[in-house]
Amino acid sequence: MAKNKRHVDKEQKAEEIELAAMELFIDVGFDASSMSMIAKAANVAPNTLYWYFKNKDDLLIAVLNRLVNASMKLYPSMMTKPLTEQTIWLLNQFKQTKGLISTVHTRIEHSPSIATWHDNFHRMIEMLLTAQLTLNGIPKDKIPFVASALTFVVEGLLSHEHNQKEEQEMINWVLRTQ
Repeated sequence: MAKNKRHVDKEQKAEEIELAAMELFIDVGFDASSMSMIAKAANVAPNTLYWYFKNKDDLLIAVLNRLVNASMKLYPSMMTKPLTEQTIWLLNQFKQTKGLISTVHTRIEHSPSIATWHDNFHRMIEMLLTAQLTLNGIPKDKIPFVASALTFVVEGLLSHEHNQKEEQEMINWVLRTQ
């Protein structure tokens, strides 16, 4: 090993790269963030990125997983709140990254790995909502539809700007129509 290279744990370096990418993806956008920019922000050589991530889409998935996992660690504290409040909380958790929602939808057609991530994300959100809808006494036969509708409402609200009152009204409307 060269004298100027220091040993860094692989997981630690991957985390540094993910954090640098996350900041760039959120601040300047996915398309405007080149792998060279990410490497510079992470203080590594550009080819180093490919030791940790197959391509930019895989790096995006790592960033998305990091953001989702951070929110899901906080979610248990919301589980006793009313369902409308839980849904608004979930919406607010992802607002800081709403530009990445558009990126995911744009990349779905071009990247099987992004398409798979998106499908899995939807399944996870629908599972969370299904559990909460069950606890809230929603009729069993209506739960799959209401969970899907709420998932799409949250995703739509992330893609299209609305004020808090409108967001709450839309979420309440879906919950009332069950």
